[in-house]
Amino acid sequence: MSYRRSTVRLIIERDGQVHRHGKTTTCTVVDMSEEGVRVKAQSPVTVGEELQLDCWLVKDRWVRCTVQVRYVSSPYFGARITHISPEQQSHLREYIDDLITTNFPTR
Repeated sequence: MSYRRSTVRLIIERDGQVHRHGKTTTCTVVDMSEEGVRVKAQSPVTVGEELQLDCWLVKDRWVRCTVQVRYVSSPYFGARITHISPEQQSHLREYIDDLITTNFPTR
């Protein structure tokens, strides 16, 4: 069995918002990598749909990106990040690096 992800996906359990069709709904981002997310949301989505996602990483830092839904298993969906600004990508990378450093220290 091969591992299909090229980056590590970390469990984060962070509050977020999904923006679609001019409406905003709350969600929980349950895990994240630099390339994708798994989200728990009460609003139904469809495979292939593009959404804007906001996720609060830490108190004063959040990330905003466009994601494309890859699978749905209600109330969860998995999505690939299709657009993120360089600044937001930097925030995300720093957050993930901090999580890895904190949770998996090296000797």
